[in-house]
Amino acid sequence: MKPVKKYIVMALYILSVVVYLGCNSGGRNNRLNTCFSIEQAEPEPCFDADAKGTTSVVIDKTVDEVIAEQEAMGGFIGELPFTEIIKEDFFSGPIPPELEDCLSVYVESELVVNSEEDWDLFRESCWFSQFDLADVDFSAQSVLSVIQGSIGVETDIVAVLEFSSKIVVIVSDQEFSELPPSVHAGPFHIVFISNTDIPFDFIRVKEVTE
Repeated sequence: MKPVKKYIVMALYILSVVVYLGCNSGGRNNRLNTCFSIEQAEPEPCFDADAKGTTSVVIDKTVDEVIAEQEAMGGFIGELPFTEIIKEDFFSGPIPPELEDCLSVYVESELVVNSEEDWDLFRESCWFSQFDLADVDFSAQSVLSVIQGSIGVETDIVAVLEFSSKIVVIVSDQEFSELPPSVHAGPFHIVFISNTDIPFDFIRVKEVTE
């Protein structure tokens, strides 16, 4: 083999090894893809910060009371339908080694995803890459995701209420008075609705399940 060809072959081989190692170590400078976490949005966020408004927590009312209270407010138009993508309650038992670092950034959060690019980031992220998340038509739809922290056992998007200037998402957080043994991470609920250009406010209603 001529020297020039030899060096070209060696260079291509080294490049292919670098690319292979990068893909199989998580890529993006070996940092965890935790784009689902609003606290540690690395390597980059996978949600539209402008689409999300406020998040409030209610601890002294039931879900039905909160919904009735919201529907009595000015500007209320009606309840919007939503379609479930996936729902998980909690995770127990031994944790696979490759997911241990993911759990350290698993936090309570609410996300609005409005583009295919962001949805792909979400689906490739550290925790959610293990689930088969469906394709979404973002020309007509938006994704809403609610994630619970390690103390939660059930979380559900129960209602999506349309107002003239905002969308209010009612979330039920059912917390057990005693956690099941060996619970390692909280639940999440992901749905899609028809897209809109007005912001989403979230109300998390905390209730204890005996």
